[in-house]
Amino acid sequence: MMISALALSFAFGCSEYHVREADPVPVAEPPGRDLDEQGQPPDWASCSTGLWGRYSNLSAQHPDVEPDPEDPAPDDYTTLDWWDDEVFARFDPSLELGQSWWPVDEGLAGDPAYFAVRWNAWLRVYDRGTLEILLASAGDAWVVLDNEVIAARSSAGEMSSETLTLEMNAGQFPLEIRYASRSALDSGFRFRVVTGEVDLCMPDYSDETE
Repeated sequence: MMISALALSFAFGCSEYHVREADPVPVAEPPGRDLDEQGQPPDWASCSTGLWGRYSNLSAQHPDVEPDPEDPAPDDYTTLDWWDDEVFARFDPSLELGQSWWPVDEGLAGDPAYFAVRWNAWLRVYDRGTLEILLASAGDAWVVLDNEVIAARSSAGEMSSETLTLEMNAGQFPLEIRYASRSALDSGFRFRVVTGEVDLCMPDYSDETE
């Protein structure tokens, strides 16, 4: 991602305007396998609007459940094993999941309180400009856009929200969201683009084999 240049600058009390041409609409790359499981950009003309989610269970005996509020989750989610015990995967057309959301229940001790989800999608931005993204979670969350962590939050179960403001160039970018519910107090999640002309579609995994 690159921050766009300012269209207006001031020098010695005078205004100077710079006119730029509109960004061309990016062309999707051909589908294919991506070894890091981000997948490839979809066919934007017929893609499934939404994200691919992999759901994992956390044992009641896991040392990281029921966290101390004074000991938040680390910023580096790659050091964690919360997504290792995958129990199912599904297509989620949106992440307007609200509060009291308990999607994983295998009848194990502690279920359904403790679970983790990894979502993957591709974001297509049609013109350079500002994106505003609503993020709300009761639990820990990381948002990784174009391989850059743009938000990281840690919570012991209290639902809170924020608005992320990004200056984006036109293009297509891999999106990954990690979420973990480690408290029985509450669980919930919301993520959506509120400002900006974009598409958010499931990655193309058509070339993957079992």
